[in-house]
Amino acid sequence: MISVIIAAKDAEKWISQTLQSLLLQSYEDWECILSINGSKDSTLEICSSINDNRFRIITSDTPNKSIALNRAIFESSREFISILDSDDLWEKDKLKSQIDYFGQSNIDICGTQMSYIEENGKQFKEAPFLPLDHDNCVLWLNNYNNPIANSSVLYKKSIHNLVGYYDPEKFAVEDYDMWMRSKRAGLKFSNLHQKLMKHRIHLFSNFNSSEKQVLNKRLVDSIEYFYSTQ
Repeated sequence: MISVIIAAKDAEKWISQTLQSLLLQSYEDWECILSINGSKDSTLEICSSINDNRFRIITSDTPNKSIALNRAIFESSREFISILDSDDLWEKDKLKSQIDYFGQSNIDICGTQMSYIEENGKQFKEAPFLPLDHDNCVLWLNNYNNPIANSSVLYKKSIHNLVGYYDPEKFAVEDYDMWMRSKRAGLKFSNLHQKLMKHRIHLFSNFNSSEKQVLNKRLVDSIEYFYSTQ
């Protein structure tokens, strides 16, 4: 039913914890494609040590997260896609809660609330409460805010037939760009009210915005402004 996609580059510090949070999921009908892109540490060795036939590994020398995600999505075989960043964690009922919600709702893209954690896993500052219903998710996007945390998302794989894939040129805002395109395509959004994902904040995370990230967000915003004024 679900293809879990993990793009991993130099992730040896936390990848074992991330994979363990997947293995502990109460919902078990999933495959996981680990797309290891340009790693120079022991990420590949750690991932290769997992003895579970639901896991597949693909490798590339290209250190680009969007390319890694896209290659894994191309390789996936399930109806739904769920993205899990290589340093984040899921609560045990994350996938079950979302797949149950899809069975009750007419949506295409579903996220969850999240917690922020530090490098050592301790609670960080309070994360923003994300909008629950489609109209409020769209309102966030119209105000140039991201309503769906990518590491919490579950979506229908078929959306890629309408909006394309993750853009390798959109550094650190590839998910925001995807949701903007999804909004313009008329796809339906939602977030669950439960905190089912833990987003790890550390020195190298995208939470610490770079100038390149800011410039890419401005580019996505300017494209959205163009479409909104036509």
